[in-house]
Amino acid sequence: SVGCDNVATLNLTVNNSTASTDNVGVHCDSYTWVDGVAYTASNNTATWITTNAAGCDNVATLNLTVNNSTTSTDPQTACNSYTWLDGNTYTTSNNTATWITTNAAGCDNVATLNLTIESITLSATVNNIDCYEYSTGTIDLIVIGGTPPYTYQWSNGESTQNIVDLPVGNYTVVVYDMNNCLGSNTFSVLQPDSIYIALISTPDTCERGLGMVSINTYGGQSPYTYLWSSGHDTSCVSNLYEGIVEVVIIDANQCKVTKTITINNIKSPEADFNTFPEHRRYYDQLDKPFFFIDISNTYWQDILSWNWDFDYDGISPIYDANDSIVKNSYYETGLYRVFLSIETEYHCIDTISKHVLIDEYALYIPNAFTPLTGDGLNDEFKPYGYGVVNYTMQIYNRWGEVVFESDDINRGWNGTTRDGGNIASIGVYLYYIAVEDIYGEIFKYEGKLDLLR
Repeated sequence: SVGCDNVATLNLTVNNSTASTDNVGVHCDSYTWVDGVAYTASNNTATWITTNAAGCDNVATLNLTVNNSTTSTDPQTACNSYTWLDGNTYTTSNNTATWITTNAAGCDNVATLNLTIESITLSATVNNIDCYEYSTGTIDLIVIGGTPPYTYQWSNGESTQNIVDLPVGNYTVVVYDMNNCLGSNTFSVLQPDSIYIALISTPDTCERGLGMVSINTYGGQSPYTYLWSSGHDTSCVSNLYEGIVEVVIIDANQCKVTKTITINNIKSPEADFNTFPEHRRYYDQLDKPFFFIDISNTYWQDILSWNWDFDYDGISPIYDANDSIVKNSYYETGLYRVFLSIETEYHCIDTISKHVLIDEYALYIPNAFTPLTGDGLNDEFKPYGYGVVNYTMQIYNRWGEVVFESDDINRGWNGTTRDGGNIASIGVYLYYIAVEDIYGEIFKYEGKLDLLR
């Protein structure tokens, strides 16, 4: 301060900065150092300055080795399921499952599963059989999954995708794809029940077309169609006569069944009766009537009614009695037609008629006649009667000469001579008449007659 030198002496201490290397070693994928930086690659240049013990800088240099993790994909294809190295069994495709191992650099190796599960699913459109015991079933197979092409193994030996002409049954198929994965399934081909019928038939009765058939149809596929040989088209037919009738039954699937039915017949009764007797004298039958006894053959049918007409006119019977045994007397001679109508429990009717003869022998001989008078009255001499079988007549004049003869009771003497050319004289003549009656009896008559004018 006074202008003189001041000698200052330096008292200096120099401290040195320091340097260091931070050998952090080997790390995988990344490393965050003290500088807060995440290093993803090896590095030996990064530095970090701190203060050393002398108060100077300490420059630390990073010595880092970074090794990378690796990834890999494990592609697998399996049928239905696959057990991976992680011990899990996968039944569906998977590309997310991972498994970590250590790679050659000592880092993680992440293996990702790329799994394809080939599952073959089989379905089918089954067309069942239309008609019982036919072979018309089909199976149209549908394959889902797997890798084409496919091969087919059917339980019936077929090797195509679709199979046809199948009878009823179960059919199993195994399908293999190109990776030899397989799928299998069983399909059933069904059939309808057989068409069968329950029928009720009634016979014809007395050939009147009263037969009937009623059918109940089961099985197959309704509705049903009926085709009868008789022309009917319903399940119940009537008005059938004895014989064979055939029906074809067709269901909704056009399946057919044919049935032949025999229509029997309750045979018609055969009306008949005995007459005791068939021929009787008029006066005898008044005391002892005719008996009529039914002997009809009804073929095990019972008779409900008998109806008798003792004088049938051949057109409209008028019934006189209604029992199985009847009797009757007649009040005039003649040939009578006896009519019997029977009706059985099945309402079958049959009729029959027979004749009875009521007769008597009688002969009336006049004692005079007036021929050739031109009045047309009493012009012939002849007897009148009934019951005559054989007859002969001779006319004699007073001298015993035969002037007329005849063997026909309806041919009389007309008053002329035997040669037919002369008129006989008025007077008394003799007659001789011989008669055999219907009973075989012989009668002879002799007498006088007057020829008058």
